[in-house]
Amino acid sequence: MRFKRAALILTLVSITLLILSACIPKDPVEVATKKFIDFIKSEGEPDDPFTGVLLAEVEVGDVITSETAEGNTEFQFQLQGLDQAGWLFYLDEAPGAFYDHPGRLVVVNKNRQIIFDEKIQGVPKVNNNIPGPILVRTQYISAIIWDKSKIVLLPIGDWIDIIIAKITRKGAVITSGLTPSQSLYDEARLVRNLMSTSFKTLMGTDNVRDVRYVAGAAAPNWTAVQNAMNDLIVNEKINHMTLYFIAHGNINLMNLGGTTFYASQLRSYILNLCTLT
Repeated sequence: MRFKRAALILTLVSITLLILSACIPKDPVEVATKKFIDFIKSEGEPDDPFTGVLLAEVEVGDVITSETAEGNTEFQFQLQGLDQAGWLFYLDEAPGAFYDHPGRLVVVNKNRQIIFDEKIQGVPKVNNNIPGPILVRTQYISAIIWDKSKIVLLPIGDWIDIIIAKITRKGAVITSGLTPSQSLYDEARLVRNLMSTSFKTLMGTDNVRDVRYVAGAAAPNWTAVQNAMNDLIVNEKINHMTLYFIAHGNINLMNLGGTTFYASQLRSYILNLCTLT
């Protein structure tokens, strides 16, 4: 009799423990990740290689957009901001490709509900900032939660990238020397914005400086370009720099903000750098 009672008590305790363990919440990020994957599967996985990436945790009021290479904001309406917190996932349908390429942004809230779902072509943004996993390859790889591509099948390549990144710090100065009174100003501005977005995607926002016409500010002249280069070298430790100019000009010279900039000035600047290093 005592044995039966003990067995019954043990059974009841076991059942209680199972019920309690089922009630204990799991890691919310894992739960949201599973919801995202299940959602995409239910919609139909892409035929081509893809990755699922956890871009960021988002809060109430965060604005999610995406920007095409031409500088245009996608979506047919202006999102006023999320009304619930959660996690932003990115279905990247062309891992490693330049933008524009197909993808999908999905937000899963903390109750496992899909509260945002948009197909995109451009660069994902949160509050007008590009999330770290889009800018930095190592962050991208660590943020992958679902992989059906070859992007992480060769880890040796990633180690090489990391080593090279430690040795080589790349930056860029993007300059439009035109002012509103000059011909083709609007066209030049669009091209400059395109190049700025592209270089920031490649190198990171902190490693790119924009020199352009701003009403009420100093003209985009050679001094402004030189200051931008010095800033990158001193503060960001850039040792490989790309200079992109769009302006009117002639052989060995161009017009920057209404003043003439000569190729010899750039040559003297570079030679001076070489003597300092």
